[in-house]
Amino acid sequence: MASSSETNRSAVLAIVLGVVATALSIVAIVRPGADDPREAQSVAEEELGAIKDPASSTGSDEQMQASDESSQSSEGESTEQKLAAPTIRLIAEPIPAQKDELEAEATFVAEQLLTLLPNEPMAKHVNAMLFAQLHQTEKAEKLWRECVNDAGDVEFFYVNLAAIEMDRGDHDAAIKTLETAVSRGLKSTDISHHLGMALTNGGRADDAIPVLETALKVQPNAASLTLILGQAQLKMGKTEEAEANLRKAVSLGAKTKSGYFALFNACMRNGKREDAKKFQAAYSRFTEKDLDPQERYQILSESEARQIAISVMSEAAVMYEAAGGLWDAEQLWLRVLALDPKALNALEELARIYAGQERFENERVVRARAVEIDATNLLGYLKLAKSEISCENPEAAESAIKLAISLAPQMVTGYAAMTDFLLEQNQPEKAVWYVQHAVKLKPSKQGFLLLARTLRAAGNESEAQVAEAQAAKL
Repeated sequence: MASSSETNRSAVLAIVLGVVATALSIVAIVRPGADDPREAQSVAEEELGAIKDPASSTGSDEQMQASDESSQSSEGESTEQKLAAPTIRLIAEPIPAQKDELEAEATFVAEQLLTLLPNEPMAKHVNAMLFAQLHQTEKAEKLWRECVNDAGDVEFFYVNLAAIEMDRGDHDAAIKTLETAVSRGLKSTDISHHLGMALTNGGRADDAIPVLETALKVQPNAASLTLILGQAQLKMGKTEEAEANLRKAVSLGAKTKSGYFALFNACMRNGKREDAKKFQAAYSRFTEKDLDPQERYQILSESEARQIAISVMSEAAVMYEAAGGLWDAEQLWLRVLALDPKALNALEELARIYAGQERFENERVVRARAVEIDATNLLGYLKLAKSEISCENPEAAESAIKLAISLAPQMVTGYAAMTDFLLEQNQPEKAVWYVQHAVKLKPSKQGFLLLARTLRAAGNESEAQVAEAQAAKL
């Protein structure tokens, strides 16, 4: 079943637009042929949100002094003291938690959210997700049906409702739900996949095949669509086509128990017994380990309860933030990180909240933890550098950008970011080396214009003009 926090948040709540814009700006820097002269003003500013040292902000001494006095009188401490002391700590290992306690906590969070926003479809969705994961399918189905009626343009409401209907064996109802979504202009891999599956399992494999083939024209390498198409063809007796599509689905990543079982059947029916044995062996490996039944239940249920709680809290945190409840959102994300300290999505959301509140000392803690977990993520170090600058810690910012460069020495992004950073720090002489290296890696108009600006700031007018001439040629 689809979760809104991953696949539909931008459409419903627009929570992650800042991060997407950041990533797109980096692509713009790397992409050759971009010729917008405005990019020369600061190639790296876009992906770093204009890295600047707060101390370099313009303004009169009288204004700055008045602002400082006002801040100290109202807060009782200086900005420097505030920035030096974060108000959060993050653990490295997940805390122990009992299944019943986690389920009760998740239920409480979901119910409180629905009490606060009783008419909001997304609040109903959070509760429906909880009921579905707790196998209370009737309650989940009722809520998702209300979601579909209240907000008929949200794709994952239909997908989740159809999944529940299929789960209880009512494939006709699932088909009707998904066809309603299609009639309202909703088209996606998820909808085509679930509709193809409902038709195939509902005895209408012949109708499923054109639905899946049409979807595959748009996304020819969609493993889920290819897998269901192969299964539908197998049911229709098209064994040669089925085998080909099932093999393709597995190669694309659909290494599932049902996929291997279908391949075993297709190969057997096509007379390929040796291949059939291989796929039978792959299918057999999906059986559960030889654990005591009670022990197996305990292991799986505790793990599932933790994931259920994390899912519900993540969804609720998004809803609270959208409703203006930032304290609730912060606490829920912190709770998620207590249950799963390596939840990068929670770290990213929390860092974004802190940045928006200008609680930069807390953002720095979160960004630092994110790069510890995802140590090869170039963008993570650039975001950490930005938060270090916001905390008036330029040396740490420089070290973060240098590490980012060492992780991806053939990408211009890090060099461009360092150039912009050093220019803001009034160190154009040091910046020259970095921008020159970026231009060597990927000559571009915006790169030469940045080089010209840097050389001019370093007092080298003649070389700056040469760089501008190079930019004009591109």
